Amino acid sequence: MRQAPFPPSAEGFTLLELLISLAISVAVAALVFSALNVGVRAWERGEADSEDQQRARVVMDMIGHQIRSAFPDQELVDPEGRRFVMKGDAQSLSFISQVPMLPENFGHLVEVHYLVQEDESTGTRSLFVFEGPVLFGTGSDTGDMAPDEEKEGQRLFSDMEDIRFSYLVLGKDGPEWTEEWDGTKSKGFPVAVMVSMRQQEGQGGALPPIIARLEQRVR
Repeated sequence: MRQAPFPPSAEGFTLLELLISLAISVAVAALVFSALNVGVRAWERGEADSEDQQRARVVMDMIGHQIRSAFPDQELVDPEGRRFVMKGDAQSLSFISQVPMLPENFGHLVEVHYLVQEDESTGTRSLFVFEGPVLFGTGSDTGDMAPDEEKEGQRLFSDMEDIRFSYLVLGKDGPEWTEEWDGTKSKGFPVAVMVSMRQQEGQGGALPPIIARLEQRVR
């Protein structure tokens, strides 16, 4: 009798072997797809976080530039003799700036009002800017400036755990940070204005503060 050139076990795979191979292939494909999906999501989150951080840096630079460009107080007086001055506390800041933030105000001196508003339902805070061109002879007194309630503010930051303004003044014991500045009572500007912001827990913590140094003028 003539012998077969190969043993019977080498002629092909059994059905069981094919099923096992198919199951292993499916498991490996599922693992690869899962890892790829996780990687894509991580990349998308990274891109979104990068865009948010870039936007935050741009807005912070704009805020600092606008505060540094505050118009020297006592040099701008309306027809009724009222001075335009800087005034602020921990949750708001009002002043006249030579640098508009909103495109529709380019080319004008602007009244600027920064205001921190709290969402009572979440406890988070948002920073808004109200801005408009300076109008003379309209009864505007920036010693007691307030945002125009009929005009919608521009939201700059939202969902923050804390946002506050501080003012560097020259006290008896040297420079110190306070939470209030009233240009109707104090001459000139504070040495600097600082805007501090803290993100919610798990979102990055405190952001680098904005510290805008202001030009001091001797009267």
